[in-house]
Amino acid sequence: MSLYKNRYRQNTLRLSNWDYSSPGYYFVTICTKDKQCYFGEINSSTIKYSTIGKKTIYLWNQIPQHFSHVELDKWILMPNHIHGIIILKERKSIYEDFNKFSKPISCSLSTVINQFKASVTRWCNQNDFKHFSWQKSFYEHIIRSEASLASIREYIANNPIKWELDEYYQ
Repeated sequence: MSLYKNRYRQNTLRLSNWDYSSPGYYFVTICTKDKQCYFGEINSSTIKYSTIGKKTIYLWNQIPQHFSHVELDKWILMPNHIHGIIILKERKSIYEDFNKFSKPISCSLSTVINQFKASVTRWCNQNDFKHFSWQKSFYEHIIRSEASLASIREYIANNPIKWELDEYYQ
């Protein structure tokens, strides 16, 4: 962490020279605040989702209906995080989302994730789950090869099996 205006801030892992609205495959991990297990529990490698977990699954699957340039690949909701591969497709117009002030671009990966997180949080607040909260930011990895894509898909599929090895397993 580093200081900015006398406040700690998390250093970004984002590539400074990469356009995160460009077409490609992106592996993302989004965690709950303090790694709290809001989404359910795993017993014998089987996930039993909570009410929040079921709604989160529904809202994750809705992403392509809100962002026409997005497809979802392999993903899994774990008790305290979600892993997923998001595919950003080519947009119809290069001017569609131009933003000269460097604020989040409407077709960028960050905007997709932020809107997803906001929709889950909004639903939780409206349904008396006000204790729910996301960790700030998210992890992302640009997938650049078929071998990497296959490896990440396998990692996602095997995540419930390895839950007991997770440092936040309860």
